Amino acid sequence: MKLSDLAELINGYSFQSDKYTDKGIRVIRITNVQDGFIVDNTPCYYPSEYKEKIGNAILQENDLLMSLTGNIGRVAMVDKSLLPAGLNQRVICIRPNNKKLIKYLYYYFQNNKFKDDAIKFSSGSAQLNMSTIWLSNYDIKIYNNSETDFIVKNLDRLNRQILLCRQKVKFYDELIKSRFNEMFGTLDLYEKKVDWVEIKKLTQKIFTGTTPSTSDDSNWDGDILWITPAEMNDNSFYITDTVRKITEKGRKSKSLEIMPINTVLLSTRAPIGKVGIVGKEMCCNQGFKNFQCNEKLNHIFLYTLLRNNTQYLNSLGSGTTFMELSKSKILKVKIPCPPIHVQNKFASFVEQIDKLKFIAHKKVELYTELFNKKMDEYFSDTQG
Repeated sequence: MKLSDLAELINGYSFQSDKYTDKGIRVIRITNVQDGFIVDNTPCYYPSEYKEKIGNAILQENDLLMSLTGNIGRVAMVDKSLLPAGLNQRVICIRPNNKKLIKYLYYYFQNNKFKDDAIKFSSGSAQLNMSTIWLSNYDIKIYNNSETDFIVKNLDRLNRQILLCRQKVKFYDELIKSRFNEMFGTLDLYEKKVDWVEIKKLTQKIFTGTTPSTSDDSNWDGDILWITPAEMNDNSFYITDTVRKITEKGRKSKSLEIMPINTVLLSTRAPIGKVGIVGKEMCCNQGFKNFQCNEKLNHIFLYTLLRNNTQYLNSLGSGTTFMELSKSKILKVKIPCPPIHVQNKFASFVEQIDKLKFIAHKKVELYTELFNKKMDEYFSDTQG
């Protein structure tokens, strides 16, 4: 069936930013709609007296929202805690006629087949734009009520497991931060206490990198690990493999230094603030400033400190095309430097917690794989 036969499709309202206020009707913008949930840490509001003028764009609990521009096809469900709320432009509200289809469509629009179709039939070069006409005419296979309930219950169960495991990871991260604050006073580098020490006085060596010529095939597919910031994520800890490897010829062509195990990786451009630890000797590209700690600084202590100060590190960046944190600035950053035996004790605690985080991450991967398999099983052939 066409989506327009299953649901009412409601376009967003053209809110005027000069009328935003600190209370009233929450404005849900395209940036708030992520894949599977709504993020609104810095809400905007519109005066309540405009409610009638906003009309159908006033949202209801369990409305489905979909992004129409840029990263198209992100879908989220409206929680009652966000209400009263109005929908901004370039997001569409999908309000199923049958409430039993809400969760089914919520999962359906997250399947790979729909996302591929949405990209294929969207227009735009600088950024994609999805047509609401195309979306309204999109054919969706609808199962009978019992089959629909079965599908939703299965996906709900797997989704809950994924969320629970992610919550465990978050809990472990908070536990590490709590222990750091308990042992050392604060994680916040903005505080700049008088007894703190510049990083350059606590590091044995600073490693930077670059990229061997990509037009010379003999530089690549060797056995020397070579890392880029794009490979790192918020959960990077010890890193023992890289997407690309270089040859000894490639390394020598740019005089790249091989970083020893326990070097602390810090991305300083595109983006600033990704942190990891070298778990196997490697080189890096130009997006890093990396630290080999001296005898006064534990690498896990430094890793934890940098990982929890992304905002501060970004505040030190400069640039027009993209932000970059210079070597001179990062070397002048002051950090706490408690006795090394106390740092080592903290590091042992982190390593124990990381074992629990690793198990939780593996469970996230397992349940996500099962979830995606079920999504393909239920929805891969639903385009009519």
